Amino acid sequence: IVTKSDVLEYQSSFTQFQTIVGELPHATIANAFSNVANISSQIFSVIDPAVALSKKLIANIKIFQNGAYVPLPELKPVMAYPEFTEAVYEYLLELSKNFILPNIEKLPNNSITLMENNQSFIEAFMVGLNHEMARELLWREYPTDQRGSYFRQFWSITDNLFPDDADPEKDKELKLDIRKINEWSGKLGDHNPRARSANLVLVIRGDLFKKYPNTMVYAQQAEYDPTDPSKPRRLKGGIDSTNTKFPLFKAEIEPDITLFGFDLEEDEARGDRIENPGDSTAGKNPGWFFVLKERPGHIRFGLDDYTDEFGNTDVMPTGMPADWNDLSWEHLVNSKSDLDTYHITFAKNITIQNPANQPLWGINAADMAAILYQNPVLFARHAAEMLPET
Repeated sequence: IVTKSDVLEYQSSFTQFQTIVGELPHATIANAFSNVANISSQIFSVIDPAVALSKKLIANIKIFQNGAYVPLPELKPVMAYPEFTEAVYEYLLELSKNFILPNIEKLPNNSITLMENNQSFIEAFMVGLNHEMARELLWREYPTDQRGSYFRQFWSITDNLFPDDADPEKDKELKLDIRKINEWSGKLGDHNPRARSANLVLVIRGDLFKKYPNTMVYAQQAEYDPTDPSKPRRLKGGIDSTNTKFPLFKAEIEPDITLFGFDLEEDEARGDRIENPGDSTAGKNPGWFFVLKERPGHIRFGLDDYTDEFGNTDVMPTGMPADWNDLSWEHLVNSKSDLDTYHITFAKNITIQNPANQPLWGINAADMAAILYQNPVLFARHAAEMLPET
């Protein structure tokens, strides 16, 4: 039998239980997702390691500041790393010349042509090289992260003495072959600091630089003949900053191949050919010449090897030269076979077709020096002669 006093006691105990339960800590109801369709992306954004680990580290690290330990405001990248400035194409040469120029052995001797810098290949090689350097630094316990760009110079810029920008820091950046790897986005080949998809490379194979190592190499803008624009294009004016480009980089491949890179792209260098004499040149690009020039001031004495008007070298001249500049070794002998053992003598009287006010052969040392003096040579070939038409 439940008495009235028992009921009152039960009511008092239940009230106390409700009070105790109400004072216990309890979880609040989570807010609803703003967009149920994107639940997965919202979850992934919350548990993203780059965010979650960063918050965890910040929560566990405190710094001593103004006499007290305070939370770390943010994590900052270390990014302190060594930089190596040598041209790393030489590392590829040690493996194989074909990594620099495929089928290099098929390049004809004493030839000149244009090729294109393979920026995608360079970037792939540089990424691998920097990745392996990062692994080596980690193994050696070097105090840095693994995002550094330790190597950024593929080609040699030893001979590039002309600034690409007035700002020294920007100039230094423009001479490199890749941007900092931690700043990359997009596909391989898009990270040239010079904003070029590729640079044209002048390839020369032969004995030229062995015999004349100081030969100047540069690109010079062309212009149309004002009397007839359909005639072969010609060099535009003298050398200046507006119409001349010197090599950005250089590479030498033993025994006789030299590469010169220029800040030019294929269409820009090729230009537009004018087909008919009366066609307008408005809006047309005359393109660029690539020039090999004997360095001024390097005085040289000697004679030419005879070549007739058709380019034949196995023939003898039929008469005396028009002027001393055309004098060749063949003018001094009776046959090609005599050239093997010949040296200059005065047994044969040599004259030119127009001798008035000109030095005389065999008179004195001054006249002989004037006769044998070799005028500086300039060779220019337009890019359109070395590139496909389209």
